Amino acid sequence: MTDLPMCLRTRLLPLLTAVLVGVVGCGGPVAPKCYPVRGRVEMHGRPVEEAMVVFHPIQSSQGPVASRPQAYTDKEGCFELTLLQPRDGALPGEYAITIELRELKADGDQMVRDGKSLLPEMYRNPATSGFKFTVEPKENEVPVLEVKGT
Repeated sequence: MTDLPMCLRTRLLPLLTAVLVGVVGCGGPVAPKCYPVRGRVEMHGRPVEEAMVVFHPIQSSQGPVASRPQAYTDKEGCFELTLLQPRDGALPGEYAITIELRELKADGDQMVRDGKSLLPEMYRNPATSGFKFTVEPKENEVPVLEVKGT
């Protein structure tokens, strides 16, 4: 391009840039279609706040992007799953559900949930949690996940 006259170079550069952006932009993978998934976690009939809820695909045919949609419960124990974007949900399929809640621990000036586990170990393992749910291609409401305390 250095042998071209300056006026031709200034016209070609934006055109080449647009072509390159178009080629790179069109060749990327298409995001999978997620469906909203909402639910609630309770212990002894009361909401469990700040618990991490993770959905583990039972069949891995969904691909790596579907690996583990997750959410944190709010003060009412409610959650909305996130896979790629906030509250976008999960791909259709069957999932085992884990729930983890850790004790608050000081980390500098802030408190983080990085202490000992406040729920029985069984809820942290998809094979032993006892919770399963099938995400359908629609809005999904998970029945209340009732955990038993120690």
